[in-house]
Amino acid sequence: MSTALDWRFLAACTPESLDVFFGPWRERPSVREAREAEAKAICAGCPARSLCLEWALSNRIEYGVFGGLSEAERRPLAPAGPRMCSNGLHEMTPENTYTYPGNSAKACRACREARNQRRAPRRHDGKPCRGEEAA
Repeated sequence: MSTALDWRFLAACTPESLDVFFGPWRERPSVREAREAEAKAICAGCPARSLCLEWALSNRIEYGVFGGLSEAERRPLAPAGPRMCSNGLHEMTPENTYTYPGNSAKACRACREARNQRRAPRRHDGKPCRGEEAA
């Protein structure tokens, strides 16, 4: 059975570090340009490049290098419609958008809560650790 994300198994970026494709917050422009050039060089010979770009555009992914194009290069190509979270799983509605305090960075509330649940310390029986509120 094939899925819409099977192209990822063909992608040249699979063994590479994701740091090349996704820069840190408040990255200096000269560092960003060098990092994006390195990512685009990997994308240049990728057999899944067009599928990757199509997926990023159809899911309105705002961050990272996909299909050899940066965020700024993809923005004018994005189709109209709902904006999806960076995981491509949830629509970024006002109710589902979390804005980090002190800056304008936004995240998908559903993905953020799921990640926080995975990180929450639990005892082997699944109960909260000492000092945590009972849910």
